[in-house]
Amino acid sequence: LGGPVARDKVWFFTSFRRRSYNWFVANTTNPDGTQFVEDNRQTDITGRLTLLAGRDNRLTFGYQRGWPERKGRRTNQPATFVNPEAALYQTTPLNYIGQAKWTSTLSSKMFFETGLSVLKGHFITGYRPETESTDVTKFDFTRSLLFNAPIYDSSSNPNPYAYMASLSYATARHNLKTGVQLRWGPNYHEYRKNGDILLRFNNGVADSVDLFNTPVSPRRSLDADHGVFIQDAWTMNRLTVNLG
Repeated sequence: LGGPVARDKVWFFTSFRRRSYNWFVANTTNPDGTQFVEDNRQTDITGRLTLLAGRDNRLTFGYQRGWPERKGRRTNQPATFVNPEAALYQTTPLNYIGQAKWTSTLSSKMFFETGLSVLKGHFITGYRPETESTDVTKFDFTRSLLFNAPIYDSSSNPNPYAYMASLSYATARHNLKTGVQLRWGPNYHEYRKNGDILLRFNNGVADSVDLFNTPVSPRRSLDADHGVFIQDAWTMNRLTVNLG
């Protein structure tokens, strides 16, 4: 859905989508003997507002948010086969990108643009709602089977920022562009494991244990991922040379 808010000055655009899909998981059954079905759902919304400030300046604000949910995720697991109670439960309490951009036509030959974007995320992958704090993970390495509880409970919180600015100059023979791209921001993780233990089995027989020390909270920060560029498309009759 989109259209004008103020004629020739302000426009909006928005969209909504929800898709759900379920599939049978091979070689995996529920406690009652029925085949396990993984339930997935993805919800997304998008919004954009564009403002025309005079004839030569344009401001654009954008927002995108998603709510992915997987109730039986089996990726990132050490086993080929995963029982329903040991499948990971993935939710996304926070997941959005906000953007602002300004473009300006400085003259018939010169064009300027700059923009900033930010991503806020909180992704949870781990224990299911029915998993008790006393439920520990069990792994039969002979049968490559994970059962009793998911492998871990994890949380990820990325928060990167990105900024760009560029200036373009175009003539009949030259198409010159220069600019900067900057990116920075923190990313926090946390891992927990019930009982700080993994019980190992050899074809149904208790064999050994892996011991852990959780919670673990690694914190990483991207201080500088910056770039500066200059490029020129130089045209001479039928020949064009791209320099950068």
